[in-house]
Amino acid sequence: MATPHSESAPLSPFQEQVARDFTETFLNLEEFGRTVKWNGRDLLCTFGASPPPAESDEAPGILIKTRVLICRSQDLPRLPKANEAVTLNGETWFVMDPQEAPGHFIITLARQTS
Repeated sequence: MATPHSESAPLSPFQEQVARDFTETFLNLEEFGRTVKWNGRDLLCTFGASPPPAESDEAPGILIKTRVLICRSQDLPRLPKANEAVTLNGETWFVMDPQEAPGHFIITLARQTS
């Protein structure tokens, strides 16, 4: 099991409630939660809305697919860094926009699709 992520300041009662609601609703496998393979290990997460594939600015004709993954911060050893390669369900993705929110991470991933 990963080492829990440590936050610099304790959560407020409101932030604690948000974290509980996130776990009990969005990570609930009977609701929105999904178990994925993140770098070879199981990770409980949910997915946010992702736009349809778009053409790459750097390489015309190449489509870029994005995916927004949301998980509890305690379930990963650290917030991934921008441009870091990760494996999600056997596919290589690159971290575009990693964000930290109270009790969880919001990680936008991208990969070429053509």
